[in-house]
Amino acid sequence: MNEATKRFLQAVSHLLSNGKIKSNRELAGKMGISPSFITELTKGRSSITLKKIRKLTDLYSELNIEYLIEGKGDLILTKKDARAYSYSNEVEYLKVLLKSKDEMIESQRETIDVLKRELKSCGQKDEKERTGTSE
Repeated sequence: MNEATKRFLQAVSHLLSNGKIKSNRELAGKMGISPSFITELTKGRSSITLKKIRKLTDLYSELNIEYLIEGKGDLILTKKDARAYSYSNEVEYLKVLLKSKDEMIESQRETIDVLKRELKSCGQKDEKERTGTSE
């Protein structure tokens, strides 16, 4: 289980113990996810996404998105912190999201390059087989 998932589950536990939600099912409904997804998180079979962390902090503004994503600061924001963090958290969230997307694009480019080389290699083998030439 990754650290962000652990912190997300910590936030869920906080919401439950403070009566903000009555059950994981209620939270899942509010977040637009299946209750089984939260079960999968608790069992370590799934990982939380930035989008779902963002949804949780949109629903419960006292939760510190910076803590949930990176482990910085405290889980719960003070009212003063909440005002100060609101803009900077949005910017930080967008930076993290952009970096994540850039990494995904780079990974996909690398995969495309590998597949192009494999396809070219297959094409050369086919050509040699058709013409009966060998190396």
